Amino acid sequence: MERAYRTDLKLLRYFLAVAEELHFGRAAARLNMFQPPLSLHIKELEIQLGTFLFIRHSRSVALTHAGKVLMEESRRLLAGANQALARVEQIGRGEAGRIELGIVGTAMWSEARTVMRAFLKSHPNVDVVFREKSPVMQMALLE
Repeated sequence: MERAYRTDLKLLRYFLAVAEELHFGRAAARLNMFQPPLSLHIKELEIQLGTFLFIRHSRSVALTHAGKVLMEESRRLLAGANQALARVEQIGRGEAGRIELGIVGTAMWSEARTVMRAFLKSHPNVDVVFREKSPVMQMALLE
């Protein structure tokens, strides 16, 4: 059975800042926060994962092997999360998504074709699916 992790994306963002800066103070400044809470969050992540992510020296920080792997995976995961959230925002604004249209066969020979072409050109992230249906079937589906 695969373990379900409850790690917050925020913790991964904090980790990534420290991993990229290799300095808790600079990472805290980059994140607009103080260093002690950042250190606590990193410690919390290490406890959740059951492994050290950093080798801490008095004046420097280095990534452990686990830290290097988490840095690569965090970059990929956070980029994917950002893409997903951006897509959902686009859908919410009507700039992306999917529209299914019921049409009669001759509709695409009319002015509807010109209107759809203009719509698709101005909304490239919207998928339009045409379903040829009789007017009676279209009414039934709308109900």
